[in-house]
Amino acid sequence: MALVTWSARYELKIPEVDSQHRRLIEMINDLDSAMQQGQGKIAVGRILDGFVAYTQYHFGREEQLMDAVRYPGSARHQREHIAFITRLIDLRDGHRKGQIGLSSGAMSFLSDWLVSHIQGTDREFVPHVLEAALP
Repeated sequence: MALVTWSARYELKIPEVDSQHRRLIEMINDLDSAMQQGQGKIAVGRILDGFVAYTQYHFGREEQLMDAVRYPGSARHQREHIAFITRLIDLRDGHRKGQIGLSSGAMSFLSDWLVSHIQGTDREFVPHVLEAALP
């Protein structure tokens, strides 16, 4: 069973962002599934590396959108991104070194943070993007 199931309530009506959010949720589910199935440190590590890289890419794209529309909450939004990436990289690095196992608590943190961020902070910049009629 998926840790997070995509729902219309997560849609922001910005196709690129919605597509990326779907992919992030898929990646969290892949990571959770690999962990639950005991796929091993290397397999979980590979998925975690991909999740870090894609999250960085996605956050960069969101920040470009916010800059393009001169979103006034951009600095606060970016600080949230930085805090999450820092925590995610700490998890990844701890996993690589064998110091941190990916627990259900860590997976809950990742999924809860992403869902909360999409439904809260991300939703706040949507009117600015839609008003600017960016692709």
